[in-house]
Amino acid sequence: MKAIINALRTTSGGSLTYLNSVLPHVAQNEDLELILVAHKHTLEKIKLPKNVRVESPKETGFLKTLWYEQVKLPQLAHHVNAKAVLNIANFVPLFAPNPVVFVTNNPDVGKYSRNWREKIRWQGLIWLTRLCLLRCPAVLCNGKYLKKRYAPVWLEWLDRKFRYAPPACMTEDLEETPKRNPLQVLTVGDFYAHKDYPTLLHAFSIVLKKLPDARLIIVGDSVDEDVTNKIKATIYDLDLQYAVQIQKGKNRKEMAKLYAESGLFVSTSRAEAFSLTVLEAMAMGTPALVGDFDFMREVGGTSVAYAPLLNDVSVKRNAGYFAENMLDLMRNEEKSAELSEKGKKRAAEFNWQRTANIIIDTLLSLKK
Repeated sequence: MKAIINALRTTSGGSLTYLNSVLPHVAQNEDLELILVAHKHTLEKIKLPKNVRVESPKETGFLKTLWYEQVKLPQLAHHVNAKAVLNIANFVPLFAPNPVVFVTNNPDVGKYSRNWREKIRWQGLIWLTRLCLLRCPAVLCNGKYLKKRYAPVWLEWLDRKFRYAPPACMTEDLEETPKRNPLQVLTVGDFYAHKDYPTLLHAFSIVLKKLPDARLIIVGDSVDEDVTNKIKATIYDLDLQYAVQIQKGKNRKEMAKLYAESGLFVSTSRAEAFSLTVLEAMAMGTPALVGDFDFMREVGGTSVAYAPLLNDVSVKRNAGYFAENMLDLMRNEEKSAELSEKGKKRAAEFNWQRTANIIIDTLLSLKK
């Protein structure tokens, strides 16, 4: 059976990691003949199996890519007699045979944007995704909670189309395991409003009064300038300059070392499609504390600690909840050790081969 993988909108980040991780496994299936459609700059970042055929359109830019995706890609699919088109994006070529959408975005991110253009963009994404759900015979997603976000009560009949295909993580084996510092707190994530870093910084300022030697490391790149400025201003206002380090994104080996030497991983994020950083922390045996959200519970289960959060984003009260739990874990060696062991077992449950099998089964089910 021929199937097309549409990676025209797979350029970086989690979607590129996902594609690179599952493609070798999917390509091994003898019942599938894969054709990957991607721009040249994307192909340069993909580890391409030898048996995967490639189509690289010359059209670039938003409008030209949209035209290719909605007009020429369906023509290609019909020409090669492809039975399905898997799309690593929230929307699909509507006239392609058996398009399969892979829902990877949590629309709650739009709630925290202060830019009206971004809010409009997110609303457009939600409704376009719903249109695609109507068209697609099957839907893949990396979070079960996404059903409720995109298929509310009046569209709940779409639930039967959803299939859960979560990512896994690839940890690096360290030549020498560093000594874990119980007073080192780590958080990872680029600077977006939904990451809610002000709450973390206020929580850490409370922790610092009780544990003066504590240190916080924030690993992330400055994506939103306003958010970056607010983070820096909060650090200055709370007089945390000596205790907080901001570091840019690192490669897998460097991150593995940082996870391994940190006594606690904390995420105050309010919206994630799939919190891969929490999974990475668990895989490295780092106790994790996160906000009590459905998307976090899907990843952490009972293997991480949860801080209750208020929906009104009350920074001071939410900071108090986080600080209380942070202090508890940083002081309680037995509890931290328990979470460390449970986290490693939980992380091992996420497996790229298992995820690839779900994708394979989904594509083959559309063979007729």
